[in-house]
Amino acid sequence: MMMEDSTDENFAHFRYYEKTGRCELSFQLDVEVPDVGLIKEDVKAVRQSNETVSSLLAHIKNKIKKVILDNFAKDGIEVPVSLAGSNKELNGNMKLGNFEKAIYKNKAVIFSIFGQEYIVLYNTPFVKELKLLPILYVGCTTKPKFYAPFNDTSEFVWYKSKDKVNWTEAGRGFKYSIKKEDVDHFLKLKCTPFNDAGMPGPMVEVISENAVVPMGGFPKCPFEDRHQFTKNWSSVIE
Repeated sequence: MMMEDSTDENFAHFRYYEKTGRCELSFQLDVEVPDVGLIKEDVKAVRQSNETVSSLLAHIKNKIKKVILDNFAKDGIEVPVSLAGSNKELNGNMKLGNFEKAIYKNKAVIFSIFGQEYIVLYNTPFVKELKLLPILYVGCTTKPKFYAPFNDTSEFVWYKSKDKVNWTEAGRGFKYSIKKEDVDHFLKLKCTPFNDAGMPGPMVEVISENAVVPMGGFPKCPFEDRHQFTKNWSSVIE
C-alpha cells in the first residue's frame, strides 16, 4: 500500500485519539542534508496528550538522528525542528491535547525540519488498511479490505494494466465488477479519504498481486470418479 498527499504542498498530519489520549505527528521527509545525503523517510512521532510540544519535537529529533545513524553511519548531526504559528514558535510547554486550539488561534501551524516546511493539518482522515483479493475472477464483484480512521466518505478509482506501467481507468466506487476484457490485467485501486468537513487525507493506492483470470468450471469431486468404477458393483456381486 502506497501513500501520498494529494497536492504538491507539504503537509504534516497531527491526529488526536481522544479515547486513548494518543497524539501523533506524521510526515514524509524527503530532504538533502549537508554532510549526510538524501533522507527519504515516512515519519510518525507518537506522544500522549498530557505531554508537551517540546517533548514531541525532542522525540522527532531522536527518531531522525537514529535514521541518520542507521543509514548513513553519521552521529552527532544536528536536527533543527520547530512548530510555529503567527510568525512565532508554539509554546513548548503547551499540552498536545490542546493542539487543536493552537491551530484555530493561529489559523495555520507550520512544522519545519531541516528547513523544509509543512502545513500541519488536524485530524485529517487516513487509510490504515487497503487490500485487494489475491485472486480476481471474471464475472465477480470485488471490493477492498478497507479501514480509515477519521473518515466519513472516500473516493475510489479503479485502474487496469497488463504491465503495471500504463494504467487505464476502469471504474469508480467501492465495488468493481470484473469484466471479460479485464482478463490478463492487473487491477489498481486509488483511495482518497475525506472527513465530514470535506478535508481530504493522503491518497493511497494498492495493486493486485495477480492478473484477472477467467472463472473456471467447478472441480469434479473424487466421489464422482470413484462412482464410475463402482456403479455396476452390485450387479457383479449378484
